[in-house]
Amino acid sequence: MKFLNRLHSPDQRSTYRVQAGGEDARLRIGLPSGPVEAELNDISSRGGGFSLPANKADELEEGAEIILRLEVGGPAMPQLFIRAIVRNKIVDQERVRVGVEFADPDRLYAQLKEPQWLFFNRRRAFRVRPTDAHGRPLRAKFWLPERNKPRSIALHDLSSTGLSVALRPENDLEFPADSPIRVTFTVPLDGEEADLRVLLVHRTSIQGRKRVGFHIDVESTPDAESQAETILRYVLDQQQKLINRG
Repeated sequence: MKFLNRLHSPDQRSTYRVQAGGEDARLRIGLPSGPVEAELNDISSRGGGFSLPANKADELEEGAEIILRLEVGGPAMPQLFIRAIVRNKIVDQERVRVGVEFADPDRLYAQLKEPQWLFFNRRRAFRVRPTDAHGRPLRAKFWLPERNKPRSIALHDLSSTGLSVALRPENDLEFPADSPIRVTFTVPLDGEEADLRVLLVHRTSIQGRKRVGFHIDVESTPDAESQAETILRYVLDQQQKLINRG
C-alpha cells in the first residue's frame, strides 16, 4: 500500500489517495451482464481508479452510474457498497483503466470501520500526530504579532498542507485571522527545519480543548514545495508505522 499526496495551491486542490491492490483490496463491479472482478489501482475519500479487461469495459460508459463492492482493511472488515459515476476511461493494451467519482460519499463514510479510514481519509492531505525523537509531542514556535519572543506550542497534527494545535480552555492565546503566521519546527525524520507561513482556518472546541487549525500559505512560505515534500516524507513514514502496528 502506498500513500500519495500532492502539494496544492488555493486554485489547485487535490485529494489524499491510497494506492492499493492485490491482497490489500478486492473489488467487484456491478455491470449489466453481471458482476466482474477488477483490479483496484487507487482510492480516496471522493473516488478511485480501477482496471479491468477491455472486453468488460465496453459496458462502462462515461457518466454511467455503477455499484462497487469493495473489501478493504482486512478479512474482519465489512464489505463496502458504493455508488459511483464513471468519469474517464483510458485504454492500456488489453486492459482499460477507469476513473470513478463516488456518488454519495456520506453514505460510504457511514459504513466505515476504524481500520478502513486509512484508505478513506477525508482530508486533502493525510495528517499524523507528530512526535520528537523521544516520543513526546512535537513542539513548534509560533511567531505572533506584538510578541517579542515566539510562543512554543505542541502540535496536535501535521500534514504537508496544514497543522493544528490543541489548547486548554483557560488558554486565551489569540491568532490573527487575516494575516500569515510564521511557524518553525524541526521535522523529526530528516532533522530539517521547517519555516512555514500559515493561515488560520478554524477554531473548534473538542473534548474540552480548543482545537485551532491552520493551512500552509504556499504563496508566502519560502521554498513551499520543498518544505511540503520534507513534511510529507515524515507523514508517510509515520503512517506506514501506524499500519504496521495495526
